[in-house]
Order: sequence, then structure tokens, then C-alpha cells
Amino acid sequence: MSAVPEYTYGNSPVWPTTYRHQDYEVLVFTENRHYYAMTDTGNIFCIDSPTACIQESINYVNNSGGGIVHIRRGNYNISQSITMLSGVIVEGEGYLMSLAEPKPPEDESPVSGTIINANGVDAFIGNNITSGGIRDLLINKPARGIAFGATNTLGCAYFNIENVMIYKPSIRGIEVTNFQYLRIDQLYILNVPGGSSAVAPGAWFKNDHYKWSGGNSVFTDIFIRGGGQADGVITFEADNGGLNLIDVIRPQVNMWGSYGVGTSVKYFNNTSNISGLSRINIYGGDFEGGAESAVKLIGAISNYINIAYNDATYSVYLTSNSYGNPSQFNTITGSIGKIYNATDWGNFVISPYPGFSIASGGIYGLVNITNPVTKSPRPALLIGNQTIYTDDHISIRGPGRNFGTATIASGSTSVTVSHGLTCTPTLVNVTPLAQPSGSLWVSNITSASFTINISTAPSANLPVAWLAEC
Repeated sequence: MSAVPEYTYGNSPVWPTTYRHQDYEVLVFTENRHYYAMTDTGNIFCIDSPTACIQESINYVNNSGGGIVHIRRGNYNISQSITMLSGVIVEGEGYLMSLAEPKPPEDESPVSGTIINANGVDAFIGNNITSGGIRDLLINKPARGIAFGATNTLGCAYFNIENVMIYKPSIRGIEVTNFQYLRIDQLYILNVPGGSSAVAPGAWFKNDHYKWSGGNSVFTDIFIRGGGQADGVITFEADNGGLNLIDVIRPQVNMWGSYGVGTSVKYFNNTSNISGLSRINIYGGDFEGGAESAVKLIGAISNYINIAYNDATYSVYLTSNSYGNPSQFNTITGSIGKIYNATDWGNFVISPYPGFSIASGGIYGLVNITNPVTKSPRPALLIGNQTIYTDDHISIRGPGRNFGTATIASGSTSVTVSHGLTCTPTLVNVTPLAQPSGSLWVSNITSASFTINISTAPSANLPVAWLAEC
């Protein structure tokens, strides 16, 4: 925009004194039931159309080389989607909810602040957005609150979403296709659609082009309420190439009305690429509301999921995708009701059952564990404040299976174990129960015994758990 047209409308407002500074390139505000967009030089270039005032402000700032569009508190009813452009930060003045509490807000109606009333349209859309952000405002009753990207098209990169509430979306809260370096901090999405046919009603992050894998993105404090019975309120999906290198910190999903159906977080590798979904790590997840599962991983590898709080009836599912790529090499920690691993590929679970605590010092150097968490009838390895081996809560001792503990004495490099079986084991698993001084391995397996070896003699007695199968 080469020039900014000036308008007069009765007694035209002036740029408020408290806002006359260089922090904002354009100020959008409402006064006496009129709407205005004003530059920091005092030029008014939009009157009485909230949609046009916001959109023309974004266009102006983009054409001017980037900056901030500041929207003062008030209700802004938009009639069509707002298109975000590169280099533009749209910021409000926060939002207030009735019955505000220190905890994350639930479903009270918005009462004041900067409120974008979307009236059933997608609120903020855009493609090829490189830098910018949305912060400190509420998006009320959109189809989708934020919808960036399209098939084979970058959604956004180097983009920040901070302190944004999306209230009652009719389709979903946020959908981002093809992104890099996306930062989300304090995103609240309330009363999202439910039902078994709902697709990622809270948040959907996906990739459909090998160029954009979502790498180096960090999502902190995403709170979503609703989505009862939906299969993946938060969904990470790879449709081409891969989606990886994303940290998700303290996500919370409250799936009220699930009645034992649905999934809070779903990883879906919809590609033939075995590493299509990898290194998407969740720290301190809180998944509640009686759904079937806290997390479902389909063909996903090398992810770390720490569940801090959740409904104890939730389960975790690890399965193959339609191409036969298994979910493997994932680490899951926390209190979880059940673990289902249909693929039997080297997944590690620490303390999966409520009431167990991690052994002192953690778990060190898992040795020769091929199926630590598997579906019946394979054994599940549970490490708590003691070593417990169970198979659907039934002892797995039997003619072809036994377990126990042994001690490698201080200064020694081996111990011989009598396994008590009437056959020669074909599988021996050993797990040190304290920090080992070196690598462990098993040798001299016979029908009566086997030897546990360590490369460096421990300075103190080292207890070791073992399991043997024929």
C-alpha cells in the first residue's frame, strides 16, 4: 500500500495518547459503535467494517515490511476469514472469562477483552506465512479458529501463537498443514466437537510434503476440552515425507462425555516411510475424561511420551500402519491402565501401572529386551520399586519360563545362574537394578544354567534381574 487514504466520520477519533508510540504500526479499535484502523501517524484508513479494518491493517503492515497490528479490547464481528501474511503479528489485549480461576478456563462464555467473533467461518487462514504471530485474543465460535497451509503448500514457519483462546469451534480449533519452527504457548481450545466421526477436533498438525517436517517446533501448555469419543483430539499426521522434531510440553486434554471411547493424542504415520513420525516428544501430558486411550501410535518410531496425570483407565496402543511399519523404539512413562503393543517391536515402558514407582536411580542399560511391553500372551516387564514380571497379572513362571534375581559381587565380572528349567533357554533377558559399571551380556547357556557377564567389575554388589524362556 503506497498511500494510506484518510477518512472522516463525524467527529473522527484520534490515536489515543497512551498508544502513540512505535510499538504498533496499526491500531484497530472500536469507539461509539464504530470501528477504525489507524496508523501510528494518525491516518484513518478503515471505518465501520471489523473484517476490513483487520484485513487492511494486516495488508498495510505486510506491505510496509512487517510489524504489529494491535486490536484494542472489544467485540469484532468478522463476516469472512482473515488472511494472515508474512511478517505480521496480530495482537489483542487479552480476554476475560466469567468466573475466572487460576486453573485453565473451562467452558464459561467470553465476557470482555479482545474478541474476534467468527460466526461460523474460519477465523485466521493463510499459506506461505514466514514469520509473524497471533497473541492475546479470543476467537469465538469459528468453523476453524486457525487454519494454515494446504496440499503441497507451506502453512507457516517461524510463527508464534501465544495466549490465544478458541471457543466453540464447529470443526476444530487449529489445523496446520506443512510447518517449520512453529511455537505455540498457552493455547486454550474449549468445547470442541465430539463423536466418533470427529477428526482431530482440537488440534491437527500434519505434513504432506517432504520439504516441511514440522522440525524444531515447540508447543507449550495446550489445553483442550471436549472431543468426547473422537479418535485423536490432538492428532499428528504424516501424509508424505515425515513429521518429526517436535516437543509438546504439558498438553492437557479433557474428553468429557467419552464413555470409554476415543483417544486423546493420536500419532498417525500414513506413509510408507518407516520414520514418517519420529521424535515427537510429549512431556507431562494430562489426559482425562474416561476415553479408551491416552495415546495411540500407528507406525510411529522413536518418540518419548511422559504422562504425568491421567484417568487410570486409559490405555496406550502401539500398532502398525497400513504399510506394515510398526510402532517401535518408543518410550512411555507414567501411570497408565494398560499397554497394548500389537507390533512387538522394542518399545520401552517405565512404570505403566498405577501405584508403581520407578526403581531408585531409574532403569539402566536394558540388555537384550526384545519385547518389554507386548500384547498377551507375551510377558510385560514392569519395573517399579521392585522387579515384577507379569502376563495379564498372572505369574509367568512355568515349565518353559522362569525369572529371578542374581548378584554380581563387588570386584567380580560374572555370576552363574541356575535357571530351574528343564530345557535350554532360547531367550534370556537381564536388567541391572542399579547403575552398572559396564556392558552386560549372557554366555554359557545350558539346560541347567547361564552366566551373566559385565565388562567392568562393579565396586559394589550389583543386583540383576533375569528372565529365561525356552
